[in-house]
Amino acid sequence: ISSELSKAHREAELGWDIDVSGLNDKGLARTVRVRVRNHTGLPVDGVEAELRLQRPGATQIELALPLAELDAGVYGGVLRLPADGRWLVELRLSRERVLHYQHTQELVSP
Repeated sequence: ISSELSKAHREAELGWDIDVSGLNDKGLARTVRVRVRNHTGLPVDGVEAELRLQRPGATQIELALPLAELDAGVYGGVLRLPADGRWLVELRLSRERVLHYQHTQELVSP
């Protein structure tokens, strides 16, 4: 619950509504979509969206995946997990090279 509250707090401070789909799909390949809207519901364009993947406890990133802008305020790509097991995936959203949003969650692939 606290991670959801902190995520909501970050979104409220920024004025963005961020919706992520596909990360919790099954399998090693997951089609990820990130929808970013401002406080009035309009799409936020020009965002540099990236997923970073690493093992829990690791210090180095295993994979960095830039997400393409698919539509106004919609970013996406296919995240391919290198192997089964536990992974940490970090979503980073930047504009003009300034990091505005960052959220990490755990993924498990059998």
